[in-house]
Amino acid sequence: MAFKFNSFLFVTLSIVVVASTFSYVSARVPNTLAPSPSVDDWQPIKDLKDPKVIDIANFAIKAYNDKTEGSDLKLKKVLKGKFQVVATGITYRLLISTTDEDFADEDIAVVFENCKDNVRKLISFLSLRNN
Repeated sequence: MAFKFNSFLFVTLSIVVVASTFSYVSARVPNTLAPSPSVDDWQPIKDLKDPKVIDIANFAIKAYNDKTEGSDLKLKKVLKGKFQVVATGITYRLLISTTDEDFADEDIAVVFENCKDNVRKLISFLSLRNN
């Protein structure tokens, strides 16, 4: 009794073998890609001259000036920055260079931006005054 060659069965079995081998190998190869940033990870701001970054720095300075009597700080430059994605928005931590009438200063400003309604809030503003 001779066997008939069934090409459909052969192709189906070949696909199953190849898929099984691929699945086994891919499960054994470690993931060499860097993990993607997740919620609560601080990430560096790559473009410190980005208009949005400058706008956030100016917002922080204006909010600080509004609540600090006699303060008239102006933004000179954003020196460094990080951002953190949280459940309801983004928190920015900026090291900024500021000037006033009599001195230059470096400050750390932390600003929260609510993603839902784009409302910003100054969380903290710390002067690192150069004396």
